[in-house]
Amino acid sequence: MDDRSSPKPLSRRYVLGSGAAAAAMLVLPCTGLAQTYAAGEDYTLGVILSSTGPLAVLGQLEIKGAQLRAEQINAAGGINGHMIRLDIFDNKSDPQSTVSGARGLLSKKIVGLIGPESTGLGTGVIPLVNAAKIPNLSLQGGIDLTDEHGYVFGIQITGSVVVKATINHMKARGIKKIGYLSTSDGLGQAGDRFGLPLFQESGIEVVGGKQTIDPAGSDYSTQLAAVRSAGAEAVFLWGTGTPAIIAAKAFKALRMPGSLYLLNLTIAQITAMGDAVDAILVAQTKANVHDQLSPDDPIAPRLKPFVDAATKANVPIDSFSSAGYGAVVVFEDAIRKVGPNPQKIIELWNSGYEPPATVARVKWDSKIHQGFNPLDAVITAVDPKTMKFRIAK
Repeated sequence: MDDRSSPKPLSRRYVLGSGAAAAAMLVLPCTGLAQTYAAGEDYTLGVILSSTGPLAVLGQLEIKGAQLRAEQINAAGGINGHMIRLDIFDNKSDPQSTVSGARGLLSKKIVGLIGPESTGLGTGVIPLVNAAKIPNLSLQGGIDLTDEHGYVFGIQITGSVVVKATINHMKARGIKKIGYLSTSDGLGQAGDRFGLPLFQESGIEVVGGKQTIDPAGSDYSTQLAAVRSAGAEAVFLWGTGTPAIIAAKAFKALRMPGSLYLLNLTIAQITAMGDAVDAILVAQTKANVHDQLSPDDPIAPRLKPFVDAATKANVPIDSFSSAGYGAVVVFEDAIRKVGPNPQKIIELWNSGYEPPATVARVKWDSKIHQGFNPLDAVITAVDPKTMKFRIAK
């Protein structure tokens, strides 16, 4: 087996993990080495996403997308007569619950694991899937997954892709100075490591220093006022969910110059911003603007099966539901190519594999485990009348 087909030795950080993750590993069986299936036996995918808690606004959409594709596969007779079963665990948007849930799912006979949906929740899962030798298709986007993460791969848009798309848009608008805000949690810390250097290298000046905000805070006016005083022509926020909503409202109230650039958001989140939506721009996948894509856009044919199915099933069409749908599609493709053996799936994913992701062209190999093509990101604005995304000019 050559270097491209086997995961590289993991760093001590990801082998040992920390806290609850490390403790869970002590009794976690190595489930991915040898699995056989009887004729007609279900192929089970573990799913660990938030049905409750602050991240449920994302997790519920991803679950609906995953269920939609599983139902389609099963309605068509499954994969060689084997139905796809989703074993769904609600991680409650909590790191400890995520570790506990992952431990339970990985102790079962599963082909692979889908989720969780955030970088902070995913950190504790990494050592567990590597100990179990089970392929994990994470839906986080805070970091670019690499060979350091072993059995963990991703298809979601990442923060570095968001920053690159944002930088290109800012330069096209002639913006030379920006304010930079980031949350103090795991997502914000990842942004500081991977995103902030990209701004600094781009020639766009970050003024007013890095402004840190409390994700549990209720007002970020002080931080915004600081970057405005320093001459910021626009602001970028590395944070999502409630902090993005609060920041948008403060940005609008302070009559800040330019736009507030944000990460992936749901329709529910932008609706909560009220009239502040006309101040924001969002870098995201093209799922939210699928009906505005030109026929020759390479993502249009990838999205069409999902859009058609979601429309028929009344499933919301956005970056999160499409990611859940795409995760099942990727596992389906791998099983059809190499069977339900977890180790063979990992060998495939490490071999220069281009997964049929729904929202982007992606390529994985023995070093790159994320591989989202930056050209498949789009900067969007929000129509305040319809509260729908549109491609920004």
